[in-house]
Amino acid sequence: MSKIGRKMSSIEELKHIGFFVKFVKEEFLEGLLEGKIYMSNLKRYIEMEKETKIKGQGDKYEGAHVFKVLNLQILDPETNMVLGTAKAGDFMERHSGTEKIPVFCFTRFSADDFVIVEETDDYIRVQLDISQKEKEVFIKEFGDKAVVLPANFPDILSENADKQEYKWAKGKVKYLSYEGINEERRQKFDDGDIEILFWKEDFFKSQREFRFVITSELVEDHLDFKVDCIKEDSMVFDTKQFLDGFCLQFQFEKE
Repeated sequence: MSKIGRKMSSIEELKHIGFFVKFVKEEFLEGLLEGKIYMSNLKRYIEMEKETKIKGQGDKYEGAHVFKVLNLQILDPETNMVLGTAKAGDFMERHSGTEKIPVFCFTRFSADDFVIVEETDDYIRVQLDISQKEKEVFIKEFGDKAVVLPANFPDILSENADKQEYKWAKGKVKYLSYEGINEERRQKFDDGDIEILFWKEDFFKSQREFRFVITSELVEDHLDFKVDCIKEDSMVFDTKQFLDGFCLQFQFEKE
């Protein structure tokens, strides 16, 4: 049976494959390829949304425990008298210093994001297949260049962090609904769990974010983190070109 039109994830041997991509402005492209990793602190993303009033790259909830409530009442702590009411509101709390933690964010496209477009006895060709709406998010909110990073890029970051004696964490962002109170998340916040740094509202799920965090440094603006040159093992495309036509071909071994 033909596999054309099916997701790459339907093939057992390929279902765990993913590709790391960093969307950057052209002016920052060469620095990235040379291994210069510019790590903004969370405060930058928090303030970005506050300043623009638009959700996109910025997120005012970064590093916070958040839940949304209905029929909010503000009480006097001594008398319990109702001082004010609101039909809806956001409750947010954040540990001191969290906003100064440096992060490096990039995208991980999974096997579910690719569809099989050609199949022969010798190979299968797959193409990136995401919605037009999702493409528009990347084009509008991110840089005009798409850098397909080395397959082991997260390990490159963590190994260099070890050499420079930084403490770090890395992983996929977990996209969440902030409707109502989630006791498990509340407990993790109370415990200061590192997972807090990987929470984002499900509004952002189309970004497919993977992030690397240095937890042993608090910075007022950003951290310049250096790794080995990645130019030789990376591929560069115009963002639109990448989103509209990025293809991969997998050869079959002859028995």
